[in-house]
Amino acid sequence: MWRIRDWFTNAFLAIRLWFYVTFNPKRFKGVDNPKEKKGWDMTFNDEFDQGKLDRKKWKTDTYFGLRFHPNNIVDKGVAPDMYYGDNMFEFDGSVMKQKATNEPKKIKYVDWDGKDWGWFTIPYRVGQIDSSKSFNQKYGYWEIKSKITPEPGSWPAFWMVSTEEYPPEADVYEIYTGKKWGMKTFASNFHWRDNPDNENDPKLMNPVSHRVLDVSKDFHTYAWEWQPNKMKIYYDNMLVRVCTNPKVIAQFRTPMHVIINNGVYPEQGAAGANYPTYHEVDYVRVYKKK
Repeated sequence: MWRIRDWFTNAFLAIRLWFYVTFNPKRFKGVDNPKEKKGWDMTFNDEFDQGKLDRKKWKTDTYFGLRFHPNNIVDKGVAPDMYYGDNMFEFDGSVMKQKATNEPKKIKYVDWDGKDWGWFTIPYRVGQIDSSKSFNQKYGYWEIKSKITPEPGSWPAFWMVSTEEYPPEADVYEIYTGKKWGMKTFASNFHWRDNPDNENDPKLMNPVSHRVLDVSKDFHTYAWEWQPNKMKIYYDNMLVRVCTNPKVIAQFRTPMHVIINNGVYPEQGAAGANYPTYHEVDYVRVYKKK
């Protein structure tokens, strides 16, 4: 029953979004939400107005302690695409600008079992912030206001994950700027496992692509509402997706923290971009139901 309901709901939401983007684009201009949200208490936020990164809130490596993802090394014997640098940030007023550059970084990888995989040269450096040192939460409303670079091959994201188990993962947006509709779409995604108690079970995803305005022209808000029996995605305060799949919902059972990153996707023309590229963030805010 949920499959039919979710399908019709999301089809209606996609048509409604297309209608407003096509015929009433002013609806999505200059969205600037107040900090106070009716029915909710703010539990975490950063307005990025200090002129520097608040390192009491954020770490700049991954929640698992590395500055790169080792999968390419372990699975393919090749270097990762991205290195999460500690100084990949600029500030312009109350906006944090996460950089991506094509400066290579040489690293040596020794895994958790002590195996030495040798030296690798990572071709791109990017900025990422992670709240796992200071904040996580179960259920709530997670909102960001951001602007994306128009350069090809970028892969910025706003996502949540748990330090206690993986999956789940909630991607409020992933944006691939080199695709045909790259500047006018964002993808929301929920990662889950068909059998959550079997680590060898293949990881699954529920991606949905949302057709919107050019995300490089203006700042837009994106949000994820996480309830015990339902998850919702919003774009500029408009509901664009609902998920009630009980198998997916059941795996969102541990507190999750915030990750915001710039990124590089080489297969989508990253080599032709003008660096540095920027993922600009005005604010991030998290709320809990009163």
